Amino acid sequence: MRKWGLTLTVAILLLLTPLPAMARAGGSTGGNAGGGTSNGGTTSTYNNNDYDNGGYYGGGYYHRTNIFDVIIFAGFGLLFIVPGVRQIRQRRQKQHLAPQNTMPLSAEQRSEFEPFFYKVETAWTKNDLNTLSTLMGSRYFAKQRRILKKYQQQHKTDQLEGLVIIDLAQEITTTPAKLNVVVTAQARDYFQYDNQSAAYNQNSHDKTYIERFTEVWEMTRNANHQLVLNRIRQ
Repeated sequence: MRKWGLTLTVAILLLLTPLPAMARAGGSTGGNAGGGTSNGGTTSTYNNNDYDNGGYYGGGYYHRTNIFDVIIFAGFGLLFIVPGVRQIRQRRQKQHLAPQNTMPLSAEQRSEFEPFFYKVETAWTKNDLNTLSTLMGSRYFAKQRRILKKYQQQHKTDQLEGLVIIDLAQEITTTPAKLNVVVTAQARDYFQYDNQSAAYNQNSHDKTYIERFTEVWEMTRNANHQLVLNRIRQ
């Protein structure tokens, strides 16, 4: 029983262990000031009186749980839980691996993507939700909106000093409608606070280094044939 309990605990931890959360709209951690992505969620509750008011739970019926029933149920559950958790974890890790199948980005694609990249990142540093809503797919924008709203509540903006693209490539996909661009860039990424002193913000800047990062921008096109960002894969 102790072994089963340990296995179940490990399985749950594997599923719940968070992957790295980034501050920028697809990049580094916003300097030492912290920050990250929050996917939100909902919490449901029920009325405990349901146990007393009849219906499915009701009638005052009391069932004493047998410990052997619990062990048998847990044993069968683990047969399905552990493989499922492993598959989910592997799939989540695979999503964050560097792309293996790439090709050079054409000059035409490069000339279109570069200004798009800078426009997205500039809007991000200004908490410019109006601009981002026109550049991102609705689902991805909803996630980024929650992050920036939280930043606004915390009186901070994510700054990208000296942002420059180093290299571009295209990740080969099986869907012609998708354009996945592998971006290697660098910047000094740090937070600035509108409710802190100039000295505090200067310190936040000075203790952050210029860092290089690589990520995959997954895009499609809207009805006007303009690029739309659906996801950034670090």
